[in-house]
Amino acid sequence: MEGTASRAVKSRQSTTRLLQVFAWLDEPPASRLGALAGFAAFVLPLVAYLLTCMREPGHFCDYIKLAMVGKVWGIAHPPGFPLYLILDGLVSMIPIGTLTFRVALIGAFSVAVVSHLIYRIARLMNFGHILAFGTALLVASSYPVWMQGIITDCYGLGMLLIFATLWTLFKWGLTKDDRWINAAIWTSMLGLANHPCGLVVLPGFLAFVLVQNPRVLVKKSTLLNLLGAVAVVLGFYGYIYWRSFAQPIYNEYMLDGSFRKFIDFVTAKEFRASVGPKPDHISRMWSAFVGMGIDTLSKPGWYAAWIGIWASIERNRAFSLPLFLAPVGVFAYVYYYHTAEIESRLSPIYPFAVLLAVTLCIWFIEKIAGWLKPKHGAYDAKRSAARTVGFALIAVLLAVGIVRNTTANLRDLDWSGPNPDHAVAVRIVAAVEQPCLIVADQDEDLALQLIFCIITDPNSAVDRFPYLSTRNRVFTPVSIAGSWDRELALEALSKGLHVYVAGPNSRPLDDRELDASPVSTGVETDVLFEVTPKRLD
Repeated sequence: MEGTASRAVKSRQSTTRLLQVFAWLDEPPASRLGALAGFAAFVLPLVAYLLTCMREPGHFCDYIKLAMVGKVWGIAHPPGFPLYLILDGLVSMIPIGTLTFRVALIGAFSVAVVSHLIYRIARLMNFGHILAFGTALLVASSYPVWMQGIITDCYGLGMLLIFATLWTLFKWGLTKDDRWINAAIWTSMLGLANHPCGLVVLPGFLAFVLVQNPRVLVKKSTLLNLLGAVAVVLGFYGYIYWRSFAQPIYNEYMLDGSFRKFIDFVTAKEFRASVGPKPDHISRMWSAFVGMGIDTLSKPGWYAAWIGIWASIERNRAFSLPLFLAPVGVFAYVYYYHTAEIESRLSPIYPFAVLLAVTLCIWFIEKIAGWLKPKHGAYDAKRSAARTVGFALIAVLLAVGIVRNTTANLRDLDWSGPNPDHAVAVRIVAAVEQPCLIVADQDEDLALQLIFCIITDPNSAVDRFPYLSTRNRVFTPVSIAGSWDRELALEALSKGLHVYVAGPNSRPLDDRELDASPVSTGVETDVLFEVTPKRLD
């Protein structure tokens, strides 16, 4: 009996220690309920993301690229996001699951922590435990946030750094402890080392500091931390310049040791020029942000989010400044990049919209309770009853949104299964004879899938992106080209390499000197042709 009692006591003590990790984050007085809710706001989304995250590369070319570039400590496309690439390289060494799954863990853990931070931020904004927990799960279960938790991309990490900055700012505003503002400086600057979308938090950051205590900006400790953070960020981007000498990246945005090209790379000069200006993006961005949070709450109206902004400012002016000014940073970022992919760039600020929407509902309930006129001393009772009923309705709305989102995402975003495009690439690599050149004619996804297969093959000696472009003609045992180049094919043949044209849409060549014959890959449809010189009769 004593042994059983002793084990029970130890079990309770270990549980208490686990909850203390989350309880210290709560505002005083810390409670067991707050620790449990914060713990669940992290664990539940994490389990969902781990069950549905990618195991094989695919779905989008960037996801394939970022799933493998870390393994060779390489470079991706502009603007580079070096912090993510370094984490990518570190997690790729963990002997767990597939390479894609390991890299997807970055997004899964990052977005799960975002869910926990949303709970903490909502508590700082005077949400009750239930409404704060529901808001966190509503954010975590929404499509754009769930997506970032299961893919191999940098936006989940960017979202984490944005909301870590917001939370540390709020803690500084409450405690006036300069350690929190220094932490906010580091998280915001690391956000810039990850991706320029980290800019979205800077307008709110500056406004919040100016309202709370502008003198902190000239303190010695603040300036030293700012200089240190800037130096670290520059060091991260220096990683790209350093690796550019050994790792030519997959596309034409080559660095080849030129400092000027390095600056053009990190500012995405060529990328922005290739996309071109889109003057309607700003209006589209405003309308998308306005409807985003409210849309999750059963679509009661596009313009209600504007009322939510005003409501949050009236309810808590200082804390609402970062929420209100976050879109300003997004608009500046999108205007700079002229990008047409607005939805993916919006994902880091989706939680802002949800927080504003729930704040609107809370403000509305409090206004209704305040309008109740006192009668026979029953004013307080009526107000309390109205608040209870109203908050219960909000909780029901949150629960409905969470269930609806989770059901839809488990149906549409379960990417844990095999990818047929990856299977095609595996069959192609198995069917070719080395050394060779494979041309994935006008099919970037297939080219990346082929590179992934080569890099992850334990028997392959390739330790870099084996991609050939007009600026990179260094042949590897298996080289990949993204488009047909007759001169490149002739050069490869002259060096004794086999040359293949691959892809579901590949066809035999119509060339006077070259011929193409199908190569069996084990499927009914031919997707691989070997290119050989024509025989002269």
